[in-house]
Amino acid sequence: QAAIQARWSCALDVMFPNLADRNDVIAPDLGLGQDNLKRLVEEDYGRGAITSSGKVSLALVLSAVQQVLGIEYCPPLPDIATVLLTHMPEEYAFATIKDMINDTSHFLPVSQKDYYSWCHSYVFFVKRNFPDHYKLMTLCGALEDA
Repeated sequence: QAAIQARWSCALDVMFPNLADRNDVIAPDLGLGQDNLKRLVEEDYGRGAITSSGKVSLALVLSAVQQVLGIEYCPPLPDIATVLLTHMPEEYAFATIKDMINDTSHFLPVSQKDYYSWCHSYVFFVKRNFPDHYKLMTLCGALEDA
């Protein structure tokens, strides 16, 4: 527990030597797109806005992922970080994401190539194993970009 907190404090100190800058951080979209990130933060996809402190926490975690871990592209990550932050403090969310990224089972696509492979694999398995569900997803437009 102390090690996780120490690593998080170190990451914050490297990114924001001036403590006042931590409250003004802007969340990177990591490939999700600024419009979708804004919708996540401001509307939580229709469930209401995330609190002010939650927005800062999300921005800090996503900035640490980008600046400390070097992840530039991972569209699912803002949503995953938001879910994690509803259940744990920033330092644990960051540690969890770091472990998910470093895991060899590829929990998260960390490049555009990985992301497209991930999406195409999903479509392939849904089409093969759940043809009725695949038809519904196609009809509603969920598979247009796949």
